[in-house]
Amino acid sequence: MSSIESRGPMPPDVKARWEKSLAAVDPQSINAQLAKTEAAAAEENFSGFLRRCVHQSGKTLTTLVSEAHVDRERLALFLRGEGLLDTAEIDHLLMVLDVELTPSSSSRS
Repeated sequence: MSSIESRGPMPPDVKARWEKSLAAVDPQSINAQLAKTEAAAAEENFSGFLRRCVHQSGKTLTTLVSEAHVDRERLALFLRGEGLLDTAEIDHLLMVLDVELTPSSSSRS
């Protein structure tokens, strides 16, 4: 049972808007966004690492936005490689994802 079904029947006007929005979905656009998201997560830098941590967490965008207090659009753009996060947003995400950064042995002098 989907989360929508578990909330009871949709009012007819909401259901009509929902069905209309589904009909307007462009599969090519979705595939293009998915490709961008995968490419951004594959980057061999800190941003790519953070994106992979987000994906591996299994948390939804809604959950991350709520728990990390990050703007939804900024996070979505970051995950697609189309935007940046500031250090406070990164700090919050790392805490929510329970990621601890440790220096590599090559960075110690």
